Amino acid sequence: MRKCHVKPHTENTLGFAVSERAYRYGDGGIYISTKEKRKRIFIPLTDGNQYKSQLYIKLDPKESALEIHVPIQTAVRKHPDYTGRIGIAFGMYTMLTTHEGHRYGEELGTYQTAYADWIREKTASYQRSRESNPGRKKYYARKRKLEEQLHGYINQELNRFLSTEKPRTVYMAKLPGTKEKGSSKRINHSVSLWQRGYIRKRLTQKCEEQSVEMVEVQGKDISRECSRCGFVTAGRPGGSAGGKQDRRFICPSCGYEEEEKTNTALNAKKRGQGEGGLERS
Repeated sequence: MRKCHVKPHTENTLGFAVSERAYRYGDGGIYISTKEKRKRIFIPLTDGNQYKSQLYIKLDPKESALEIHVPIQTAVRKHPDYTGRIGIAFGMYTMLTTHEGHRYGEELGTYQTAYADWIREKTASYQRSRESNPGRKKYYARKRKLEEQLHGYINQELNRFLSTEKPRTVYMAKLPGTKEKGSSKRINHSVSLWQRGYIRKRLTQKCEEQSVEMVEVQGKDISRECSRCGFVTAGRPGGSAGGKQDRRFICPSCGYEEEEKTNTALNAKKRGQGEGGLERS
């Protein structure tokens, strides 16, 4: 295996990337998943090293061989001016909101909806004419381009968050599991394609690179708890003022009113600095 110092070029036909979930080690080699369900290709290895990250498989047809490239860890940077303690809340429409109400990734919903709608439309079209469909090469190329645009925007906004807020510590709720499906197929599809796992993974990596501490807190009732008095509402608190992006939290006990995600971020910070912390990184 070789350690890779540059970003692999996924458009190169002589190689391809393999995600962490698409391979496993065993029997002195590595098993790599294929498009065929439950089928893996076995590749014997020349060393006993094992990694837990995305790999890049570089093919060498002339030598009937291949190389497995592994990304290296970026050198950690330290910033004396990074002194803030920031609570954050994730969202599907606005990517990230801080406890002070600062928003990052406000266009995430636009990118996400366009991506989900396109996937849903093309999938339905393919199902209707599968027998006469010549192939899906253009589909995968377009899908990859949309994902790259979405991921590029996410990384851009995460970088802006760190450079603007200059956090020493970031407090966030543990991400919940997938919720039960609702009545709207369109919304269900958007939720299923929500990039929350990617967002959290990239934020974690960027925080590690910038020597920013991450504290994950218990997420139970965090969006329904009043950040001022601690009262927990029975259902969704408050009303709506401008749609899903601008829900308000209104405490029925003390009357405190705040933007819903800001209230959640305040609770994340409070729990992280007091009780409810899960783990630090």
